[in-house]
Amino acid sequence: MGKQFFLSKQKPHVVKDMDIQRWAFTTNHDVGLAGFKASSWWVAKCKRYFGICDGKTTKFVTEKYLEEEPEMEKRADECVAIVKSRIQAYGLDCL
Repeated sequence: MGKQFFLSKQKPHVVKDMDIQRWAFTTNHDVGLAGFKASSWWVAKCKRYFGICDGKTTKFVTEKYLEEEPEMEKRADECVAIVKSRIQAYGLDCL
């Protein structure tokens, strides 16, 4: 189950409780633990143990973003430099 979780997190894929239940159920077929049920209570306990939290995905980091990031940082630094020079020239009250 752990391998499937970490492989899915390498991709922009949302892992749901149902996925964890399915992976645990499939893994149990290999292990053969008698009486094991991947219940919603078990999933909650597993998530708490491994520090997996439910949350909204706010940003996917794409390859294009990674390529453009240095250019964005350069433009941000240039913007900060312009603002600092204008603060020195005109003072904070004029901004």
